[in-house]
Amino acid sequence: MGVRLGRWTMGLYNSYDANHFHEAMRRAVARAAPLCQSFGMNLAPIGFPFHAYRDKEGNVPERETPETLAGLLADSTTIGEGGEYLVELAKAGRFHPIPFPKGGFPPQFGTVVLATRKPDPTKVVKVRDLVWKTREGASFLLVVGLGPRGVPKDLHSLAPLHLELTEGAYSLETATALGVLAGRLFEALDQVERPNNPPLTADPVVVQDGKILLVKRGREPFKGRWCLPGGFVEPGEKVEAAAVRELREETGLEGKVVGLVGVYSEPGRDPRGPTVSVVYRVRVQPSAPKAGDDAEDARFWPLDALPPLAFDHDRIVADVRRGLPSARP
Repeated sequence: MGVRLGRWTMGLYNSYDANHFHEAMRRAVARAAPLCQSFGMNLAPIGFPFHAYRDKEGNVPERETPETLAGLLADSTTIGEGGEYLVELAKAGRFHPIPFPKGGFPPQFGTVVLATRKPDPTKVVKVRDLVWKTREGASFLLVVGLGPRGVPKDLHSLAPLHLELTEGAYSLETATALGVLAGRLFEALDQVERPNNPPLTADPVVVQDGKILLVKRGREPFKGRWCLPGGFVEPGEKVEAAAVRELREETGLEGKVVGLVGVYSEPGRDPRGPTVSVVYRVRVQPSAPKAGDDAEDARFWPLDALPPLAFDHDRIVADVRRGLPSARP
């Protein structure tokens, strides 16, 4: 499903026990293997004490190679076709046990994304953004905690990106979180890849005292250019709610939708591919915007002194100006 140039690696972070191999560890790896096999992901147990693992006869593996470890785990589980999927992953070079990070993860896995219900607002990434970046060649290590204590605080600092899986800050059991992670990634990938169903975006327009709210893009395309706030509508989300959410995430302002500016779907408006944008007028209480999410800056610009705008936002702003009371005959 979908075309990916980058790689996704599912990272299982052990916060159970660094010295003893528990049954829960074996089950978590065995349950993750079918997901990774089904969705073309790699699997990386992080900090698992394989040195303490024993086979049925109580023997320690002579060599801790990925294939040897996968075979040992498969020999003692009925999950995932009796461990068959895990063995297949290892034979394909997609099973990568790695130690606890000491200052960082191996760079070959790409950018670390921590799945957490308490994300740092300055590090939040959206599922669809991960998909776009993967299609452009970026790889990601997607880390899910295993154990009742969650991942340590230093991992929150170490991971440059945070992903909230439920959109409601709900706590998920590890196996559930793994399934939700894979499902959301591939739902977003499917929506991005479907040529006859372009992704839907929502853009809020805030005008106050002859000035319009803009954000400076922190990512490609158009990195460093100014544009309206906005972003992709999440699955199951109302378009109006997406406009208000994007406003909050990118500018720190709370708002209320008060009208429709228009719908924009011109081919070529987004270099990443076809998109449809629904643009709303949004009212906010007077307050200073503060850049967040993927915005480098956020500020109000005079409507008669705007910088060069990204995408087709100059056209959108022109429509906004025609709809202002001062522009009506």
